[in-house]
Amino acid sequence: MPTAEPSRPARISGRGGWYTAAMVHRLRGAFVVMAVSAAMLALAACGGSSSSTVSPAQFSARLGTLCGQINRAARPVSTDAAKFAVLINQYLPKFRAITPPPSLKATYSQYVSLVSQLATALQTRNAGELRQVVTQARALTAKLGAPECGR
Repeated sequence: MPTAEPSRPARISGRGGWYTAAMVHRLRGAFVVMAVSAAMLALAACGGSSSSTVSPAQFSARLGTLCGQINRAARPVSTDAAKFAVLINQYLPKFRAITPPPSLKATYSQYVSLVSQLATALQTRNAGELRQVVTQARALTAKLGAPECGR
């Protein structure tokens, strides 16, 4: 009776090296999620909904996408407070351009204010204020349904 070899994940050769089939499958899943999110954003931005107000789910998707963008853009500058503050100030108009649903308007207004305060705390290198602002902003991200904004 032949002995069974231990199961190993299939390997796929690519330009970047060797990847397991499971890794490729997870990446494909991530791309599908990104594509669906982009489609939802496009529909929402183009008025795909018959109502004049955005739903909490649409709002959370828009906000999450924006936070994902700023998180990616922040990686190279995250150790430089001045550059990070400049980056946040560049994204502030995009945060202000997102219209929340009525049920989240007050919470989102507080969040945008905290994002602005975050930039100021970084510029002035005020560590105490920075900790306080980050803590408050993270608490609001759960209410806004955008965990990407708390990272």
